[in-house]
Amino acid sequence: KLFPVDSLLSEAKAYALKLAGGPTLALGHIKRCVHEGMQLSLAEGLALERELVAELFASEDAQEGLSAFVEKRTAEFKGD
Repeated sequence: KLFPVDSLLSEAKAYALKLAGGPTLALGHIKRCVHEGMQLSLAEGLALERELVAELFASEDAQEGLSAFVEKRTAEFKGD
């Protein structure tokens, strides 16, 4: 995301707080896939992605996200 120079610091802090309040487990897995995936073959990268997605779908955060969506409320992620 791009911000004007004069408001860069405040906008970046607000954006970071928004991310920190989100699904941190999923964000961590995405980061891992990107960083590790660059060093893996396509097959290995897809295997890593499959493994991490399975972990995410088994997590409490996934259940919370689905429940919040169905109940039309904001999810309260815990990183579990």
